[in-house]
Amino acid sequence: MTATAERTVLLAAAVSVVLLLVAGLSAAFLSAE
Repeated sequence: MTATAERTVLLAAAVSVVLLLVAGLSAAFLSAE
């Protein structure tokens, strides 16, 4: 695996984690309202 591919995989993983966190927080706020 090249360095560019490895960086892309890490970036994709980070983005997916952030999206999961945002989705969880928004769901918590919506259910709390």
